[in-house]
Parts: sequence; structure tokens; C-alpha cells
Amino acid sequence: MLKLRALTRYLERVKTDGVQSIMIFSSEGVPLTQCGVDLNTCKTTAAIVSNVWSLYQRHLAVIESDTMQDVVVEMANGRLVFTKVANFIICLTTTKDMSLGLTRAKVNLLAENLQEPLFSLTAND
Repeated sequence: MLKLRALTRYLERVKTDGVQSIMIFSSEGVPLTQCGVDLNTCKTTAAIVSNVWSLYQRHLAVIESDTMQDVVVEMANGRLVFTKVANFIICLTTTKDMSLGLTRAKVNLLAENLQEPLFSLTAND
């Protein structure tokens, strides 16, 4: 059973070295948990990111390509990196000076470590 309080504490420990926030939300854009960002910002980000993910997935289906691993969005003041695990999207916002390799490594490590708990949560629904 996934405990949200323990998950939030885990995310707080991961939120170092240029990571500004970490959010986990359903592929429909419903927030599960977040750290480093308020709930309203998380809801807005979740809605945008889930739509972007959905659009890319549909495009890949049309061109008969493999599925995406992650998406990186370069912004004026940082980066937004997200990936999908089970029916959830893990999203990190980072500073501009954090290396892209480290950013992708963190999001992939989070995805790997949370894969089993998030799949079990999806199976319970």
C-alpha cells in the first residue's frame, strides 16, 4: 500500500541539487502528491503536462513510433522534465544551471524506484 506521507518525505529527500519541485499526478492531470510547490501551481502544471504527454503519445501513434521515455521542456528560468509510470506522470522542475544529464537521471531513478508502488496503486483502482 502506498502511503502518501512517506512518498512526500521521499520526494523531499530527492529534491536537492537544483531540483525546485517534484510532482506526481495521474495521466488525467489529478495531483497525487507534490513537494516544493503549492497545490494550485501543481494543479495547473498537471493539467498542462498531462495534455502535452497525451498529444505526444497520439502523435507517436500516428507515425507508428515507439513510446516516449521522457519529455524535456526548456523554459526561460529552468526546465520541466516528466515521464510516465503506470497511470501517473512524474514531473520535475529544475534550475537552468542543473545539467540535463543529471536531471534526466533523477527523473529516471524516481520512475524506477516508484514503479512498483505506483503500479500497485493503479491495480487497486
